[in-house]
Amino acid sequence: MAVQISNRKSCQSLRGGAVIVTLDATESISKLPYIVEGDRAGLVSTPKFGLVAEVDYEGYSFKINPYMPTGNLASASTPGYLTVDELININ
Repeated sequence: MAVQISNRKSCQSLRGGAVIVTLDATESISKLPYIVEGDRAGLVSTPKFGLVAEVDYEGYSFKINPYMPTGNLASASTPGYLTVDELININ
C-alpha cells in the first residue's frame, strides 16, 4: 500500500547516512503499520529516494537508508537536513 507521510522532526542527512523520519501520533496509528522494511521511500521535493531500513512500530519513527548515487536524503530547501514537514512517499 502506498502512503504519503509528513516528517515531524528535523534530522541531519549526511552522504551515505540514514535519516530518521518522525511521524505525529495520528500518522503513526494510521500509516506506520503499512510501512515495512525494504519499501521504497522518496522525497516529494527532490528526486532523492532510499529504502526503509528499520521501523519502530511501538513508537513514531522509521529509518531510511539513501540509495546511491544520490547519497543523502536532504530536503531541497535545506542541504544537509531532512526538514520538518517534508513529504515522503512510501511504496
